Amino acid sequence: MKIAILGTRGIPNSYGGFERFAEVLSEMLAARGHHVYVLFPKTSDSGRSVSMLSARQFVVGMAVGKYLSPNIQTLQYDLKSLCWANRLEIDAILECGHSFAPWLPLFKKSFRQKIVVNLDGLEHKRSKWNKSAKFFLRFSEYMAVHFAARLVCDNSALVPYYNNSYRVTPRVIPYGAFPPEDIPQRDKLMKYGISEPYFLIISRLTPENSIEMIVSTFAGHAETLIIVGNYDTNYGGVLHRRYQHTENIRFLGSIYDQEDLNALRYYSLAYIHGHTVGGTNPSLLEAMACSCFVIAHDNPFNREVLGDEALYFCSAHELDEIIREFGCLPAATVSRVKQSNYNRVKSTYSWESVVSSYEELFSSINSQQDQG
Repeated sequence: MKIAILGTRGIPNSYGGFERFAEVLSEMLAARGHHVYVLFPKTSDSGRSVSMLSARQFVVGMAVGKYLSPNIQTLQYDLKSLCWANRLEIDAILECGHSFAPWLPLFKKSFRQKIVVNLDGLEHKRSKWNKSAKFFLRFSEYMAVHFAARLVCDNSALVPYYNNSYRVTPRVIPYGAFPPEDIPQRDKLMKYGISEPYFLIISRLTPENSIEMIVSTFAGHAETLIIVGNYDTNYGGVLHRRYQHTENIRFLGSIYDQEDLNALRYYSLAYIHGHTVGGTNPSLLEAMACSCFVIAHDNPFNREVLGDEALYFCSAHELDEIIREFGCLPAATVSRVKQSNYNRVKSTYSWESVVSSYEELFSSINSQQDQG
């Protein structure tokens, strides 16, 4: 099959969860003999991406535009991506997110029937968006539900929202994670000057990920907090300037080397997961795959992934209590929870299973087209 993955910033991943998802899914589908196209907007490093993709036997369909004005250019990129897929007669199309969906009425039904939409979380509830952006996201969500062939969400806690809002039931296909084959090398921590015990965040630095709450709470303690994420943004920059001289708060910036990330996860005291809005987060799964103890924001999405094997907080006060009491947890309890998280990834969040589910979905679309 010819499969296109649209709606990401491209691979190799240098941004976030959808890019990591596209990276693994495309590589594994290509290894199964499919022709996989991953589209990305043209950026200053697009040449590097093309060469690396070619080495991995991916086919890059195109590179268009630059992010000069994110809102306008993203829409232009989405339209050009759809036009490209239509011209190439792709067998199945996976759209990561639904911001593309307002363009769908411009295309024939036979083309729209090839499209699978990964709906992501409840994007319109993210606090980083203004009212206009939230309105657009609700509208694009509506268009995706009514014009795309298949809907996928990555967490069963999202299903009631779509049932209640649109009377549809998306198929649930989670993300996956690769447990490290070997215990990560501890000396990788020295690259980042880490020698003391630490708590860890790996996240985009955005308001809905509870970053400010977490950082301000740790600032009142002696325990070290390591933060991995790009702080060269308005929100991240404010936090960095405010806390960069706080002795126990360390901002490492963006890190995409998987071995380094696995080492940071594996040797942490606990992984702090503050995501509040929707879905199964790949970074959380990767922390679990590295046998992390997890302290997570208390919401249905995180509970769906972690079950009872985590400590949960809703407020700075609750997080403060967890930090104070964490050192008193019995070693046997900590060890059991870490092993349980690892086992849960192996049994429930296997990339092989995830890729097989998408492959089956794409095959059903292809078969339907052949019959039509």
